[in-house]
Amino acid sequence: MTTQSSHPVPGRREPAGGQQGGSNGGRTADVGGFAPWFWAHDVRESQLSGLLTGPDAALAFLRGYDVGNGPRYAAVVCRGIESRSWTTGLTAAGATAGGGTPVGIDSCLVDGERRFVLLATRTPTAGCFVGTDLTVQEVNCLLREGNRVVDHAAYRHSSSCRYAVVLAPGGPDQELVECSSVPQLRRTAALHQARPTQLRFCDGAPEPRCSAVLCRTRMPGVRHRSLTGLDADDVSHTIRKEPTTLTDFHAYRAGARIRFTLATRVRRRRWNPFGT
Repeated sequence: MTTQSSHPVPGRREPAGGQQGGSNGGRTADVGGFAPWFWAHDVRESQLSGLLTGPDAALAFLRGYDVGNGPRYAAVVCRGIESRSWTTGLTAAGATAGGGTPVGIDSCLVDGERRFVLLATRTPTAGCFVGTDLTVQEVNCLLREGNRVVDHAAYRHSSSCRYAVVLAPGGPDQELVECSSVPQLRRTAALHQARPTQLRFCDGAPEPRCSAVLCRTRMPGVRHRSLTGLDADDVSHTIRKEPTTLTDFHAYRAGARIRFTLATRVRRRRWNPFGT
């Protein structure tokens, strides 16, 4: 197990939002999500701390995936957000042990064993907790008790799909759904008049399985977009656009390749006939 703080270029490092090292990063409060500084993929565990090249840099997202000779990581780095620590190689018991406030979770295989990756802020927040090896029914039971999903990971456990979930009290009306394909998932969301968020693929499932958190809260004037099946060039192109705010990022195995999912929010601009 490795624990690091987000205070120090590994793998493959890609700039975002124009020039690398620019000041477009940080939290975008009016729309939610993060404005990325840069992102990296194919990163080894020992290289993660090298991503943080300044005192105001922190990991917004950290995802793990198996490439056959050890885990690799993909990360999105932002500036001006609260400092975060990360821990890799956690067992299920370690992931739920607490410490700080969990804000992100993922799962990957390490030497053939299921392990978890956890992102956390230093400041404890009452009511936040992590659950692992949960079924979709168990997650939804926790949501009906007044919790919301901050982040979740899907993975194969025995012959079924299980979930690791970061939960916090309160928040919008949510439901976790599991489908056999992305088109089926979108149809399910439309049937529930909800917006799918946090799209995940169940790594190692006997058939393609995907999950998403359905959110029934609408944000007038905001355009949501979810992209999946992206390669590294697609990710770089998407997050370099202005003014893109990243609300979710995920890495997953698709056959022999690693693919990525992005979710973005963009504040719609009102049409101005005078062009000002």
